[in-house]
Amino acid sequence: CNYGSCSRTSPDANKAMDGTPAWSAVQSINVAVIGMPGHGKSTFLNVMVGKRGEFEVGSGGSSCTQDVIMKDCDLTLDDGRVLKARLSDTMGFPDTDPRKAEKRYDSVIKCCNGPLNAIVWIVRCERELHSLIELYRVLMREFNNAEPPVIMVVNGTESYEAEEERKERKSRDLDASRRFGEEIAQASSIGVLKIIPGAEKSDLKNICSELNKTLCGTAPKTRE
Repeated sequence: CNYGSCSRTSPDANKAMDGTPAWSAVQSINVAVIGMPGHGKSTFLNVMVGKRGEFEVGSGGSSCTQDVIMKDCDLTLDDGRVLKARLSDTMGFPDTDPRKAEKRYDSVIKCCNGPLNAIVWIVRCERELHSLIELYRVLMREFNNAEPPVIMVVNGTESYEAEEERKERKSRDLDASRRFGEEIAQASSIGVLKIIPGAEKSDLKNICSELNKTLCGTAPKTRE
């Protein structure tokens, strides 16, 4: 990724006690989104910016993103403020095609070593992911060498036929989604700052709201 200059807040009065920018001080963020092909990275970004079609969405398990795509967008926060955001949609990785895996791996790692507030890791809640993550465990440790924190978003796949079923199952499904994220993080040996679980597709809006609040407490970091 070819990143521009980062917006940094320098006055001490605009910093929290731990030295990170306070909520009101952060005016811009840089974020890269990673994940396996077909796990919903582009869909997530479209919900994040509130504009369908801003990032191209593929179908099935293949990745429609063939290169790192970086866009400057305005994010409207819950309190009405507008946050300038530089969002990077990356190719699906680990890629199921060995011929593409190495090149895409290098591109994604390069992007994640840029000046980012965070790396957002999208995982779809499906049991088959465990075995593949184990295969790529050594390679994925490279993400621990990147300075920006990793935030995991678990993309829920539940479908409720009626509101009564949603009320009965939703809380349990969210707990299961969080546990799934914890298991994946442990299996891949990637240290995550936070796991934001989802149970169904409609949860993405609330997930993005929680993510934005978390991002407003970060500062751009890059590997020295």
